[in-house]
Amino acid sequence: MVPDHRRRADPRVPDLLTLIIIIAAMYLRGARLPGRGQLVERGLPEVPRPKRLGSIAVPLAMACAVALIVCLTTSARRSSTPRSAS
Repeated sequence: MVPDHRRRADPRVPDLLTLIIIIAAMYLRGARLPGRGQLVERGLPEVPRPKRLGSIAVPLAMACAVALIVCLTTSARRSSTPRSAS
């Protein structure tokens, strides 16, 4: 009987590689993990106001309303028509 030398991949290897990449990136950047109980909080930058909100939202809302009305009326017609007995 010939021994089977095929290796099976360990399912934990991708997780280990991900951890090593994260640790290496943190080491190279010089960043540290926050200590226990240490609060690290940074505010997000201000978001600019949209310039064309009305010109996009109003036609889109109207198109959605028309699509909803069409879908409801066609489904009501289908349910009200009698089906032939087979």
